[in-house]
Amino acid sequence: MRDYMEYKQFLDHLKLIFKIKEECRELGKSELFTTNDVRNTFYSQIMNVINDYYFGMLSPFFITRLDKPFRDGVLRPYFTNLDENDLFSNLGFLCEEGYLKTWIELKKVSLVYNLWIVFEDSIDLIYNSVISDQDKELNLNSNFNRIEKIIHGKLSEAEIHEVKTKLKSTYISINNKYNFILNALELEKNQIKQLSEIREFLQFFNIMRNTLHNNSRPMKNYKFSLKMGEFKFERDKHIDFFTIDVILESIEKFVSIFNLIRENLNFNEEIFNPVSNINKSVS
Repeated sequence: MRDYMEYKQFLDHLKLIFKIKEECRELGKSELFTTNDVRNTFYSQIMNVINDYYFGMLSPFFITRLDKPFRDGVLRPYFTNLDENDLFSNLGFLCEEGYLKTWIELKKVSLVYNLWIVFEDSIDLIYNSVISDQDKELNLNSNFNRIEKIIHGKLSEAEIHEVKTKLKSTYISINNKYNFILNALELEKNQIKQLSEIREFLQFFNIMRNTLHNNSRPMKNYKFSLKMGEFKFERDKHIDFFTIDVILESIEKFVSIFNLIRENLNFNEEIFNPVSNINKSVS
């Protein structure tokens, strides 16, 4: 980032990221829910995701300013522990061009992972709290439900029961979970129109996250037309969607999706988040 305009754009990006963090701070204080309810803790966890990204992206450039004073001994009087001095004086390698590009790309990848983990965990908690046993059973039998009409009348009841047992899953995908929750929301007509866009964004982001397991190379071809841009996944071809614009808009999108869920989900009981002590680590 030797070019000043590029660096200025990068700094402006971090300012906008920090602004989202502060918005999440207020969103996580809703008195409609307990402190430990996922409908509050989601925002605290997003704050920690942003903290990790913000500090990780900014620290090498901050260290650049401190590298020479540390090496010259100017700052040593302020750090009396000799071991600390030695460790701090070695931080300059982070600012070298060869390391810095890799560092920044890794922080972007980490953000993609962390955003999805927080969203998926929160959706899982909501899903397991609001779904009835009957609806859960339908989801677990979704594979069988797709073929029931085809095999009905062609197999005996005993054979059908055997097929149903074998096809019954113990796993419900995150797609099924967030779709169930979105369908359960009490929405106005203009909000209902948002659901297809939300689903397309979540599918896009999930696929983008999954490609990271394959060295950023998709297993299949996909194409998405989102408000944030056009994205084409081509099998075995490296993707490079992790721009600062996509990152910023993705954080905003996850927050807005969760806002929609929180504000329109008719469920008054506490949805306890086991990691609610995350609040203590946010600043």
